[in-house]
Amino acid sequence: MGFYKNLMLEQQERGFSTNRYFDKVCQHCINDPALAAFVAGSGLIEECGFCRRTQVFGTELGALFRFMAECLEADWDNPLNEVGWDHGFHDFVDIIASEELLWQLDRPLGNEELHEEFTFAFDQQWCRVHPYRLEHTEMLLLSWRHFSNIVKKAKRYLLPLAPPEPRDDSDELLDPTEMLDAIGDAIMKSGSRMLKKADNVRIVRARAHEASIELRTAKELGSPP
Repeated sequence: MGFYKNLMLEQQERGFSTNRYFDKVCQHCINDPALAAFVAGSGLIEECGFCRRTQVFGTELGALFRFMAECLEADWDNPLNEVGWDHGFHDFVDIIASEELLWQLDRPLGNEELHEEFTFAFDQQWCRVHPYRLEHTEMLLLSWRHFSNIVKKAKRYLLPLAPPEPRDDSDELLDPTEMLDAIGDAIMKSGSRMLKKADNVRIVRARAHEASIELRTAKELGSPP
């Protein structure tokens, strides 16, 4: 009894419960490459309990669900732990079931029976971790507006040398001195065409003016006001 009681407590701690804990599942039942690599890492199994393939790489279903629970903790949680309650969860926080969660994750489990077993085992609702915080894109947009205001009205020329401004722990916006690096990181992660410059392309800085006007002074040739 001690072993199975501990097993039940372990599942409850991870947020799932399944009677098929020791059933085998193989890498062919998994769509997500990282999950497939984890499943295959346990070695050969005699038969998959879901697709019936034999002598394939796989692991126990309980080990798979335990690993998935650990991965989900970074971004998802039970709304009971995250969302305010007033005769129901707050309407402006997205609450989804396990079935929809798998769709949000691009269906990492390729086998339909395995997919259903996940929804039965993780019989709960889900929401994003820290649902009241800004989304990353919202944070970048608001940080950019703050940065633009600072550059235009406060520290236009000395901004790169300015120390970070004092900030409250609850402030989610980037410090203005971090904004340009954040833009660079966003461009790198987006795979932007800006990064794909051909060798025969020449990039210049230009200023539009009437063809009949010849610019000569430093003020005329320099940055626009």
